Amino acid sequence: DEADGERRGNPRSPEFHARRLRLDYQGRLLGARLVDFSDQGLGVEVLSQLPVGSEVAVSGEISGEDGVFSITGKVIVEHCRSRQDGVYRIGFSLEKAVIEKLSSPPEDFDRR
Repeated sequence: DEADGERRGNPRSPEFHARRLRLDYQGRLLGARLVDFSDQGLGVEVLSQLPVGSEVAVSGEISGEDGVFSITGKVIVEHCRSRQDGVYRIGFSLEKAVIEKLSSPPEDFDRR
């Protein structure tokens, strides 16, 4: 019987959100919305199409149930798919990016 509650083949991905995430493609700064994230890659939504194979500088912070992580370095566009609403869903591999756990989240964030 398959109706036995929370038994899953794969665990649900943890809850997270990007506190800050910035992409720099050939000097163009792009705002991105983080969709998913693992130690292998990032999935984001952006308003610009990026060529597969291109290198993009990434920097920001990702907050999840395991704490806050900083991400810096270069990511590679693995796929870029357009949606009907003009948003592009891009998958990046983290080949040259570094994700580090921050010991404590910075508290000096003010919204001036």
